[in-house]
Amino acid sequence: MNDLLLKQYIGLIECNNEEISILANTSAFIMQNFQDISWAGFYLFKNNELILGPFQGKIACTNIPLDKGVCGKAASTRKTVIVKVKKWQIPRFINTDK
Repeated sequence: MNDLLLKQYIGLIECNNEEISILANTSAFIMQNFQDISWAGFYLFKNNELILGPFQGKIACTNIPLDKGVCGKAASTRKTVIVKVKKWQIPRFINTDK
């Protein structure tokens, strides 16, 4: 992220203490400023699963168990998952882009 974008983002969120508002504006900021992104958003951890939070893009799964898909794997292992293969080749992949 370049310095101008960083300053714009900080200006967008610095005076806001509401988590949902920050996440919503962050999703919109990502979609407006980065190319080739079909979805930007957040899942929140609640009741031992991921619950859909603020996002921009196509319709998304509302609940993701920790043993399902890339997001579930990332949340359950607390590690970034880099997808280097076609998504549908991942065991238990949840396809929301079709």
